[in-house]
Parts: sequence; C-alpha cells; structure tokens
Amino acid sequence: MPVRQRQEIQEVSRQQIEALRRWGPSLATGLLYGFSFPPFRTHLFAWFALTPLLCSLTDGEAAKKPFRNGFLSFFIADLIIFYWLWPTFQAARINTPTTFICWLALSAIVALYGGAFARFYVSVPWPAARPWLAAAAWVALDEVRTAILTGFPWALFSHTQARYTPVIQLASLTGAPGVTFLIVLANGAITEGLRSAGRKNVKRSAALALVLVLGAVVGGQWRLSRAAARKPERVLNVSLLQGSIDQYRKWDDAYEADIRNTYGRISTDARDSRPDLIVWPETAVPGWVPSDPFYVAWVGDVIRKSGAPHIFGALSGTDKQSYNAAIFATADGKLVDQYNKRHLVPFGEYVPVGGFLKGVIPYLGQVGLFAPGKGTVHFRLGDFRLAPNICYEAMFPALIRDEARGADAIVNITNDGWFLKTGAPEQHFVVNILRAVENGRPVFRAANSGISAFIDAYGRVPMESHLMDVGAFTYPMPIPNRDFRTLFAIAGNWFGWLCFLVAAAWTALVALKRGPR
Repeated sequence: MPVRQRQEIQEVSRQQIEALRRWGPSLATGLLYGFSFPPFRTHLFAWFALTPLLCSLTDGEAAKKPFRNGFLSFFIADLIIFYWLWPTFQAARINTPTTFICWLALSAIVALYGGAFARFYVSVPWPAARPWLAAAAWVALDEVRTAILTGFPWALFSHTQARYTPVIQLASLTGAPGVTFLIVLANGAITEGLRSAGRKNVKRSAALALVLVLGAVVGGQWRLSRAAARKPERVLNVSLLQGSIDQYRKWDDAYEADIRNTYGRISTDARDSRPDLIVWPETAVPGWVPSDPFYVAWVGDVIRKSGAPHIFGALSGTDKQSYNAAIFATADGKLVDQYNKRHLVPFGEYVPVGGFLKGVIPYLGQVGLFAPGKGTVHFRLGDFRLAPNICYEAMFPALIRDEARGADAIVNITNDGWFLKTGAPEQHFVVNILRAVENGRPVFRAANSGISAFIDAYGRVPMESHLMDVGAFTYPMPIPNRDFRTLFAIAGNWFGWLCFLVAAAWTALVALKRGPR
C-alpha cells in the first residue's frame, strides 16, 4: 500500500476516534436516558445513564463546552421519548414538515434543561460534593420545568422508577423529587468514584450515597412488608369502563350511536360485578351535560340500569363558558356534583396569548377552548370522599395533593386515545403511581383506550388494562383510614423547595465570584 494512501487511512481513523471521543459520551447518555422511560422496561438504565456524559464533562474537550454536550445528550433522549408525536400527528392528518418541526422543537426545548444541568455540574470544583449538589440542581430544574409556562413535567427522572415499588416509597416522605434526587446522586457517585477512586473524601462521599440508595430500597421494602401485614380497613368495589373509542372519529355524528352502544353494553357488564361505583373516562359522553337533554336522559338510563353511582366525563357549560368536566351521579341517575378541570393543556384545551395565535396558526382555531375550573371538589359516596382529577392534571403533584386533602381515594379520568399504541399512554399513566404513594391514597384511573388501572396507596398495581382493550374492569380496592397520612401530604413539596434553594444559592455564589465581565 502506498505511503500516501496509508497516511490518508490513518488520518480518517484518527478523525473517527476523535469524533467518537468527543460525541460518544453524549450519545451514550442520550440513548441510556431515552430508553429508561416507558414503553421500554429498562428502568435500571436510569441509575447510570448520566455517567458517560458526566465523566466527559470534568476533563478534555467536553469540559470546555458543557452546555453543548448536555444539550446534545438530552436532545437525543427526547427524540426517543417523544417519538409518539409521529403516529399521533399522522392520525390527526398533520403534515410531515409540521410534525418534524414540532418533534425537533419539543425535544430541543426540554433538552435546554439538560444543558443547564451539565453547566451546573462543572461549576462545582470538589469531586466529593458534585454528586450532592448536582442532584439538588436536577430537582431544582424539574421544579422550574413544572412551573414555567404552565408547566411540562412529562418524562421526569422519577417516572422511570414508578414500576419499581420499593424505591418509590421514598415519595411518601419527599414526594417524587426525592426519587429523582436519589437517581442523580447515584449517577454522580458512580462518576466521581470512577474518576477519583484514590481520594478518601470521594470514597466516603460515594459510600454515603450508596448507603442512602440502599437505605431507600430497604426502607421501602420494609414499608411494603408492613402494609402487607396490615388488614384492609375498608374496601370499595369499583368498575372502570374502557370503551377504546377512536378519538379521531369521536365527534362524528355518524359514530355517536356506536359510542352509546359501547358504553351502554360495558356498563351492563359492570353491573354483574356488583360495584359500589362505576367510573367512565374523560369526555366519554359524546355530548354536553347537563345542557343537552338527550344525553342527560341517555346517561340517566344507563346509570339506572347499572344500579350503581357513576362518575363520568363530559363536556359541560354554555355557549359562553365551556368546561372539561367529571360529573357524579347517584344510582337513580340524578346528577349531584361536578368537577371542572383546573389545569388546562396549552394548545389542546386553550390557546395561549389571549387567542392571538389562532390568527397566526389557522388550525388552532379548531382546538376546543375551555375555561379552567375553580377550587377542589370531593364526590361523596356514602362515607367515602373521592377526589377527581382529569387527564394531564395527574402530572402536577401540588395540584393532586390539594385535591386529595381530606379524601379517601383519587379518581383520574383521561382520554389517551390521541396517542394510539405508542409509549405515551404509559408515560402518562406511571405518574399516577407516584401520586398514590405521595398522598397515601389509592388511585382509580379510567382511560378511554388504556391504561385503565387500580393503584393502591403504596403504588402497587393489582390490575391494569391493555391498550385498546374494551370492557369493564372491576377490583375491590382497600381504602386506608383517613388518618393515614404521608409526610408529603402533610408538608407538601418541602424537599423540592429545599433542593431549589440549595441549587439557587450555589448558582448565585458562582455568579458573585465571577463578578461582572
């Protein structure tokens, strides 16, 4: 082989190695983080997903541009997590260029938090302290993400562990932020342990982090074993209806009879299980209640035939004020109470900026426009108090805590039919597991196309439906006494705010040390 050709091959190989060294850690973290979320049952990836990126940030070329590398890692991860935008938009007949732009834009916006985290990580000069401050910073960024622009707390780190019941028991004390803190702490401890194994202070820090992780798992298992030994105080036999109605045909007049037939049939099926309560999904009734006499009469007839009280989702209100509502009816078909959704989805249930964007983006004019509800509502079923919430509201711990205060159980009704058979329904579902543990209250979840499920007060899921199942799912759920309260239910998001204050104080200190430029 000629010398010149050999040199060219060596130069190409050198460039490839350099590219792998520069971009490989970001790619590895992006893949590990992205695949740690549903529908991929690989939650263990979360415990070391950040390690490739963090190892690269404290040395070499990547340390000079931490924001860029952090952004790239989580941009890759978000492309995986939000892949469900493609089939969802395709079913809604949104064109490919718009879908592509929305997919990239959403992934990029969420990835900004990853870039900010990486920049924070390199600002901490002490390897022993980095894992602890970094964990606080990640929780603080989640708090910002949950609040800013009405909030988008979708696919948070804690959500990866929702199916791992022992570790999420920590949420009863700290809320979900404590679970996130633990995962990021473990990632940081692994990173600094690998990089600075010879330093005693780093060893002690890593050992303490490991003890904390193991302590959370052992403590969670102990809490579960105590729960298993405790006899159920009370039991509520509940049926969840899942009609799997095609969301993209739902408001077609020609399809309404099929919807009525489906829910009439599965409600009759539920009757055979003698439920104390039957729960329908969000907007399951294809009409306005109570302003539409036809649907009020139809729903009343279905309820009377079932012989049990019902909670059902419907549109409600007048021409001037519309609501996305959960309505409670007694066994004789009488409508006695109503909860109106408080936290609306931007662009899905209202158009931000006072509707100005409707004129800029024409298709937004086709979106349903609703007013937010005001205040909490508890549906009273005998001695039981039920706290309803609708769809996306389950993503917000503070809202659910507010709703669940003084209640015996939480009822979530939702319509995830938009997402078809993608990972989004499970990404949406698992947050309800964390809400149950945080508040120490069982959750009954009725979803149009799934996942409908029963979740006990410890986050265990004794029964759940498959996507696109049709039927009535009944389970006798143990209900804790009302005096059974978690620290989170009593004190609220104390841990999240503590992390926010720690991260903000460190950021301010770094800014002051640098001074004006």
